[in-house]
Amino acid sequence: MAYMRKSASIIGIALGLLLMLAAGGVRWFVAPALAVLPGNTDTTRNYTGTAALLLNPSALTSPAAGDLLVRNAPITVAHHTKALGTKGGSALVSDAAVITAGGKPVASVDHHYAVDRSDLGRGSGYGGVVKQTGLTFNWPIHTRKQNYVGWVADTGKTTPLRFTGAAKRGGVSTYVFTTAAAAAPITDPLVLKALPQSLPKSTVAQLAAGLNLTPAQLSTFRAVLPSLPDPVPFSYTYQVSATYWVAPASGIVVDVTQHEVRTLNLSLGGAAVPVTPVMDITFRSSPSTLKAAATDARDKGKAIHRIYRTVPLGLLVVGAVLFLLGLVGVLLGRRQQARSKVR
Repeated sequence: MAYMRKSASIIGIALGLLLMLAAGGVRWFVAPALAVLPGNTDTTRNYTGTAALLLNPSALTSPAAGDLLVRNAPITVAHHTKALGTKGGSALVSDAAVITAGGKPVASVDHHYAVDRSDLGRGSGYGGVVKQTGLTFNWPIHTRKQNYVGWVADTGKTTPLRFTGAAKRGGVSTYVFTTAAAAAPITDPLVLKALPQSLPKSTVAQLAAGLNLTPAQLSTFRAVLPSLPDPVPFSYTYQVSATYWVAPASGIVVDVTQHEVRTLNLSLGGAAVPVTPVMDITFRSSPSTLKAAATDARDKGKAIHRIYRTVPLGLLVVGAVLFLLGLVGVLLGRRQQARSKVR
């Protein structure tokens, strides 16, 4: 009987040690490997807002198509993020957006990124992707109270994402980040493809009255038009300011407000001179998207908490109890042996 008690105590000590070691293994190795961007990521977020100014492409070629610039039009923005594949610690991600006004799409892009599944920065192992620097669609798991670097697809440049505090959004505790990227030349071929790169001088002269120009600006424009090449080449700049509410555990963007401006420029004397915005839009999460994002953040936050905290802590507690019970059993066994020898 004493031998069996001793064996049980030793087994308890060994099992306890194994469980405590397993707790550390789960926390420091298993959890980081599992808490990554899921390979089945497929999320759509819808935003609503207003276009203060919006280019009507049809009016460039047909005067009967209406005003060249549409003003104060309601818009929707559909943002679709999907993981197309995974390779080890990286994922191939499609990050697409469609802007709709008057029931018709007016702009769309679909960028493909190789993304690190842990820190959401640039990944590896995929060709034909945008070589981004910084965050694109989400923050990393376990977002910290610090500044991050974001990627501006239109300009191919980075922008600081500044941590400004914490706030509740959709019933979820979030960290708040803001950004303000100054106007810079648009270099993204997907965006430039949808914008006219040049127009005949005669067409530009006819369309001048429809531009968002003051009388003085219109007079100056008409004065310099004869000196411009034919066709008249255009360039464009993009600027953005935004606020993001991010769930820190999962890195999910719970809510966003964003203001984007794309501006048409003419080259005068070797310098790009802004003429008029061709897209000036402001949007934010729709109520349904805010609710869905908050639910996703809560669910994924709980799952991450389980793998990082609950499971390791449970293993640690059970292991410690078994270890202590086994140790007590061994000590009691030795004491009984000592008493038997004395007798």
